[in-house]
Amino acid sequence: MLLDKKLLEGMDICIELLTGKTKNKNTIHARLLSGEIHILIGTHALFQESVKFHNLRLVVIDEQQRFGVLQRMKLIEKGDSADILFITATPIPRTLEQILYGNMDRITLKDKPACRLPVKTSIVKVCMIDDLCKRLKNMISREHKIYWICPYIEGSEDNDVASVEERFEFLKNMFGNNIVGVSHGAMTQIGNESALQAFYAGNIKVLVATSIIEVGINVPDATIIVIENPERFGLSQLHQLRGRVGRGHQQSYCILLHGPVSKIAYRKLSVLRDSHDGFHIAEQDLILRGGGDMLGCRQSGIAAFKFADAQDFHAMVKAHAAVSDIVKNEDGRKLAYRLTQIFGHSLPHIKY
Repeated sequence: MLLDKKLLEGMDICIELLTGKTKNKNTIHARLLSGEIHILIGTHALFQESVKFHNLRLVVIDEQQRFGVLQRMKLIEKGDSADILFITATPIPRTLEQILYGNMDRITLKDKPACRLPVKTSIVKVCMIDDLCKRLKNMISREHKIYWICPYIEGSEDNDVASVEERFEFLKNMFGNNIVGVSHGAMTQIGNESALQAFYAGNIKVLVATSIIEVGINVPDATIIVIENPERFGLSQLHQLRGRVGRGHQQSYCILLHGPVSKIAYRKLSVLRDSHDGFHIAEQDLILRGGGDMLGCRQSGIAAFKFADAQDFHAMVKAHAAVSDIVKNEDGRKLAYRLTQIFGHSLPHIKY
């Protein structure tokens, strides 16, 4: 926020912040409605009905994959045909399918910040965990910091999926009580902030966490991330988690620690191991999980087409080109409208 204000210094542009912690919400609401505020930056607080814009013309949603369809639509519908910009390292399958159909344009920024090295990714069986911990102990002695990610907070007798609480106790025994911390969604905000600050400052060297650290965490000297039961996460989410390391000049590592997995699950892990291209990873995620429902709210799953193969991307591209030609004249638009009536959608409304 301070950086944003600095960039706009000297311009006649008013910028404000609205979050759940903002104290003068009513004042900001009134100034926003009057048009006094030109740019409003915020969190989920922007979705509230009490937030009304004077003339909303542009909606920018960063880390788009963190929000549901209905949440995004709540914000978008606050304006009258506002332009929309989604920012993400790995689009969710549904968004990528919308790009494929031509409903969205795509801009790709391929360059990384200077001096950053690609993260080396390995797939390791969980039976090798003791050997892995020995190597990690050596890395800790050389001042490396480690994220250890688990899919669940608490363990269950019904499955063998790793939990934060169990792994936290295990790693304390392996590395020592004083250098292992924990962070997850069931903790208080103060507790999570304290753990993250201790990790950033180097007071702890290992942070055991859920995917709560997926975005918004920047610890440049964190060089290793272990993701346990990675098959429980989506490809895009795995890529986001891997992005917590490799933010400094040192070589960084991502270790996918898995138990028994299916061929499809192993294929998913192999995609992440072999690629650092967020859009390629998202495309593979789309193939594996499907693109959901553009006229509904599902963000993944195979669309129920009557004739077409939803995974035949070449055919989809050709169909989009054909439609673009058809709707250029009035007869073509009438035909397109008639086809939507025949096949079950009288007035298609795309949800973003």
